[in-house]
Amino acid sequence: MKERDVFVLPDQMFEAGQRATSFVDGMEEDEFLVDPRTQQAVAMSLTIIGEAATRLARDHAAFVAGRPDMPLRSMIAMRNRIAHGYIELDFHVIWQTALTDLPELLYRLEDIYQAAGEQIGGAPQKPNQD
Repeated sequence: MKERDVFVLPDQMFEAGQRATSFVDGMEEDEFLVDPRTQQAVAMSLTIIGEAATRLARDHAAFVAGRPDMPLRSMIAMRNRIAHGYIELDFHVIWQTALTDLPELLYRLEDIYQAAGEQIGGAPQKPNQD
């Protein structure tokens, strides 16, 4: 696998994070809490982020080891909570995650790309198999 391929997963995380924050942009929490369409859209974005974090941790240990400030465990835990306990989700927590944690994640990802001299969204869609 080529080194650039590792950025497929952060690309997915970044895109899903941007989408989730755009879904709640301009909303108040009380609006979010009564809007199941937006709730599900944000939850799905968080699931995508968590799945990408799971694969990053599993398949790219060296990349992860060089970035100890990445909250991969939290992302994975959120994904698991959404995927396995959807009916019992606390959408106040989902709201807070979208408002607070996702902008911080996007900032951290931007730093990772900048430090690596990479461009966000520039990874091939499918990793090379060589």
